[in-house]
Amino acid sequence: MLVIIIVGVAVTCFGAYLTIKYLTQSGEAKLAGLQVTLPFGVIVMIVGVVVIVFPYTPFYKGTGKSSATTAVSPNTSATSALTTNTSSRTPISNEQEESRKKRLLSVIPDQGIRSTCFKTKDDHFAGSWIVMECRSSGLAALRLALFPNAAAMYRVYNKDAEGARVERNSGSGNCKSQPSEGAWLVEGGPDLGRLFCYVDNEGRVWYEWTYDKATVLAYAYRGDDNFPALYRWWLNF
Repeated sequence: MLVIIIVGVAVTCFGAYLTIKYLTQSGEAKLAGLQVTLPFGVIVMIVGVVVIVFPYTPFYKGTGKSSATTAVSPNTSATSALTTNTSSRTPISNEQEESRKKRLLSVIPDQGIRSTCFKTKDDHFAGSWIVMECRSSGLAALRLALFPNAAAMYRVYNKDAEGARVERNSGSGNCKSQPSEGAWLVEGGPDLGRLFCYVDNEGRVWYEWTYDKATVLAYAYRGDDNFPALYRWWLNF
C-alpha cells in the first residue's frame, strides 16, 4: 500500500508541475517536444489523487487483503488468549479467601501473635495463594505463605536454602548456634516439615521453615545475628 501511495503522490506532483508550467508560460509549455495543455495537467493531478485514495477504498480491501484484515481483527485467537489470561487471574470469593486465611493461621498456636496478622504481598513466596505478615516481640519480620501444594512450596524453600548455601541435612537442631538445615518435629512425633537458618549479608539471622501438612512456608528474622535468641523464639512459636 505504501508503494501505491508514493506513486500517487509522484503522479499528483507531476500533474501540478505541468499545470504550473502551462500557466506560467502563457499556454506555450512543452514537454519532450509535445505541447502541454491545461486539461492534460489537471487530468494527471486527478489520476494521482485517485491513486493515493485507492488503497483506502473498499475496492482495494476486497482484493487480496483477506489475511491482513484477519490479522488486524483476530476475533478468535486474540479473544481466546485474553480469556485464558484473565481466567487465571479471576478473583476468588470471600469464602475462599477466608478459608485460606484460616488454614494459614492454623499453624500459629499463639493467639496473641495470630491477632496481629494481616494480608500482604511478598514476591519471595512465588506461586503462593496468600501471604500474611505478623508481629512478634524480638523479631524484625515474620511472614507466612499458603501454597496450593507441597511441590510449589518446596520449590521456594529449596531455592532459598540453596541460595543461602546451607548444607542440607546438617540438622535443624544446630540452628540454635549456626547455619543448618534439616527436618523438624515435635519431640516424639513425626517430621512436620523442614527448617534452615543462616545469616544474611546484613548480619541478620534468618529462619525459614515449612509446615508440610498445611503447605505453609514461613520465615522470620532478627535485626542481629543472635542465633540462640531466634532459636528460643522459634521453639516457643
